[in-house]
Amino acid sequence: MNENVTYHPILRGKRAEFRALRDLGEEIKPGIMPVLWLTPLETDFDTGQPKKTLEKHLLTFTEGLARSWPLYLPITIDSLYLQEYTNQVHGMSATEFVYLDLLEKGVETIPVCGFDRTNAYLEAVGRVLPRSKNGLCVRLELGDLDSVAELTERLANLLVRLRLVPTDVDILVDVGPLSGVEGDLVGYLERRIRAFPWVMRWRRFSLAASAFPVSLSSIPADGYGTVERREMTVWSLLRDAAHLPRVPTFGDHGVQHPEIKDLDFRAIPRIVQIRYALEAEWLVYKGRSTKDGGHGQFCGLCRKLVRRPEFMGEAFSRGDKYIMECAEEKDGPGNPEKWRWAAVNHHITKTARDLGVV
Repeated sequence: MNENVTYHPILRGKRAEFRALRDLGEEIKPGIMPVLWLTPLETDFDTGQPKKTLEKHLLTFTEGLARSWPLYLPITIDSLYLQEYTNQVHGMSATEFVYLDLLEKGVETIPVCGFDRTNAYLEAVGRVLPRSKNGLCVRLELGDLDSVAELTERLANLLVRLRLVPTDVDILVDVGPLSGVEGDLVGYLERRIRAFPWVMRWRRFSLAASAFPVSLSSIPADGYGTVERREMTVWSLLRDAAHLPRVPTFGDHGVQHPEIKDLDFRAIPRIVQIRYALEAEWLVYKGRSTKDGGHGQFCGLCRKLVRRPEFMGEAFSRGDKYIMECAEEKDGPGNPEKWRWAAVNHHITKTARDLGVV
């Protein structure tokens, strides 16, 4: 079990994210512990039916992850979005099937629980835990912290039910999308961390949030703009707070808004864009829709980015190398999946280095 984690990127369990993890520098991987969403079944909007069977959807996830992440490093998997499927895969729930299949593939998984899980979900995790032997991650929402007495009782009940002790458990406080004033949130979190039950006994204690907007409509087509990484500001203020008993490990949601939607791209244009993480903000270059301007716009956006002083050079990450090769038209223009891969790979590399992973 890796005890030196300094960063928890929360990602969707899709091909672009898997490839972004696979292509990280080997010096980065031991210092991070990704939290992967097992995403909902996607809809074929022409037929109104799922694009894949449930079993195929789960196997696409487990096979993609097994090819992308070192087997000796644990990784956290959250199957909340599929908890409704209780016995549809060879008599098993989706939750139990995916964890057991990953174990058979040699992936060191940490299941996720929370107060929003069904009894069937908790029972499935309870059956997996003795086999995985990697403990548990408890994912808390901000509202779960409001009452210390209620939080203490609910955590205690969960530990008893799953036959665990705090040292077996990672706590992840996932604020989700940020709204309001950072100072108000930081003050609230300071008070709640000081009062958090058994705060020093948990195996890991982490805080995640995201300031990435739902829409980038404020940035003009064929232009660029910046988005402040306010989650980093919140965490930095907590890190520097006086008399905090435990500073949480930093987590974020990568280069997109935390909400997961099944989008119908027949009606929603795919905008060509680059999302490039800097220390305190994202630099975003936007083109036009692929229908109006074609995929080739991406190479032009890359040329604009690499001329800026903020560009970190092709040796910084695999994502940066791809951006440079597209700017020189040695590769590309690629497609939305490849653009997301490059953005996520760069983002994780940049954030991990800023947090001192290497």
